[in-house]
Amino acid sequence: MDFKSLRTQSSLAVIITAAVLVEITSGIQYYFAKEGIRQEVEHRAERVVSIAKFSSPSINWSQRAFIKRPASMAILSGERANGSFRTP
Repeated sequence: MDFKSLRTQSSLAVIITAAVLVEITSGIQYYFAKEGIRQEVEHRAERVVSIAKFSSPSINWSQRAFIKRPASMAILSGERANGSFRTP
């Protein structure tokens, strides 16, 4: 094996290693971004329900569920768009 072939193989190994590390980093960023967005949507839905609860004490449970439903549907549709079918 000559020096040029060894140099080519080592360069290829460095490129492949860098590509794998970039993909792993992207996957980690995707996971944490998705979880952050999911938590933010849930937090906002809870705030809407609590605001509705305090602004109108006569609101019943079915109305509260109706208020919270759009946020839950947003979470579910976002997960379906990403290929995940986990329910909120």
